[in-house]
Amino acid sequence: MTWNQVCPVFPVADVAASVAWYRRVLGFEPQLVTEPVAMDEQVRAVLREELERRDLPAVELVSGAGHDAGVLTAAGVRCGMLFVRSGAGGVSHSPDEHSDPEDIALAVDVLAAALSRLAE
Repeated sequence: MTWNQVCPVFPVADVAASVAWYRRVLGFEPQLVTEPVAMDEQVRAVLREELERRDLPAVELVSGAGHDAGVLTAAGVRCGMLFVRSGAGGVSHSPDEHSDPEDIALAVDVLAAALSRLAE
């Protein structure tokens, strides 16, 4: 396994760094439709620990995903996010998106273990 086979992305408070990246790398000013929210610390910790149990580093990043988890978190639901890398160079929400079955299976294993622990 390589470090980027499973990449968890957790929206964190460092929105300024994310905006600076968009400006520098993509050359445009991002427009936020929803306010950024931090994912639940316990959920993040359990996901991180499950990744580390498998010798996979947990990479925490700011995510622009304002759907589902962000909306639920803003409503008080404890959430975290675990992303699976796209073998198409990061392409997402496109017919060109592709994730290897091994990467998906690993993410399912991490998620199942994390959910089991959180349900205790």
